[in-house]
Amino acid sequence: MPHSFVVHPPLRYLTSLNFWQKFLLSIASGILNVLIFPKAELSLLAWFCLVPLLICIYQERKSWQAFLFGFITGFVFFIGICYWITDVLKSYGGLGWTGAFALFLVLVAYLSFFYAGFALSFSRLSLFLPIHCFYLSPFFWVAAEYLRGHLLTGFPWCLLGYALVDNVNLAQLSTITGVYGLSFAAAIVNSMVASLFLTPTKTAIYRLAMVCLFLGGTSAFFSWKKEESSRAEQQVRIVQTNISPEQSWDKESKAALLSELSALSTQGSGERKPLAEPKRMQVTIWPETPAPFYFNHDPEFSQHMRNLAKISPGYLLFGFVDFKSSDIQPNQRDPYNSVALLSPAGLVISQYDKTHLVSFGEYVPYAGFFFFIHKISTEAGNFKPGTRLTVPFVSGNPRLGSFVCYEAIFPSLVRC
Repeated sequence: MPHSFVVHPPLRYLTSLNFWQKFLLSIASGILNVLIFPKAELSLLAWFCLVPLLICIYQERKSWQAFLFGFITGFVFFIGICYWITDVLKSYGGLGWTGAFALFLVLVAYLSFFYAGFALSFSRLSLFLPIHCFYLSPFFWVAAEYLRGHLLTGFPWCLLGYALVDNVNLAQLSTITGVYGLSFAAAIVNSMVASLFLTPTKTAIYRLAMVCLFLGGTSAFFSWKKEESSRAEQQVRIVQTNISPEQSWDKESKAALLSELSALSTQGSGERKPLAEPKRMQVTIWPETPAPFYFNHDPEFSQHMRNLAKISPGYLLFGFVDFKSSDIQPNQRDPYNSVALLSPAGLVISQYDKTHLVSFGEYVPYAGFFFFIHKISTEAGNFKPGTRLTVPFVSGNPRLGSFVCYEAIFPSLVRC
């Protein structure tokens, strides 16, 4: 006689959790989320870090409690991974410790609302769809991450999917879905693990097994795809010096840094063996605006970089501050955080102006409200954002998309 599966109620001890036990579970979930990122880097916990939160909000009838538990998880998480913001605001934002810490708590509280929104949505859904909510929760999780990355200038810092970056094969999924696909993968495993505790049936085991098989198959596919790839390797030289953020720049210090960067860019180039593949692209990459250099407004620096490109191996990518006429006040020149790519002949192939600026770092958002905060960068006035993504195409070579600093956490800007 075939076995009939029935849905059992949640384990008795899980349904009898009191407020404070759920409170501790939400804190535990926040701590687990912190531990999957540096410095702990316990990335294996990415598959389980949401389980305590899902357990304490499953079929929670009091909406305010579900919201609160999600908020607590987010608050603990963002306190743990964004603690450095207080020091930045204090050291460079013109605030004292009290003001910096208060503003930091405001930011953490704001970011925690996205966790709270996810928790509230899942708890309401679980009341009406006690089984299917586990299939749908990853969609709500990714939606919360997406909103966090786009609302009010966006702050997609430490999305769940980034914890899977060391899983080289599975991480290739991001070439299709972006980091949100990896977040979805981690979230659905968390959801299925939680379902083992909350709806302990054989079908719950089968659901988890099917998800794991699918992710395992995806990983195997990309492993095979990687081995089959015939794309030629690209040679990149990354030049990085040790520059103190407290460095004050005068003519001598700028000249010394420029000399050091130039020496590192050409080091060993005379001894370089001929390439087996003549069309292989080589690029030398400098740090983002390592000093107040003005390529388009300093003829001496401009000529130096053009000459350097001619003796460097391959193309030269470097950052600088540019100034352009203001659209509002023609007589005013607005600063831009820019990147230029020079050819081996010293010609400018393209220039990219950073499109997503750092709030309070390169400009002060809602300046009328945050009138008491100084912009962290004192190099120029409020930077202006670029208006388009620039992806230079070099004949016979792959496209080279450049993004600047903070833009690295915005998938749409990197995957151009």
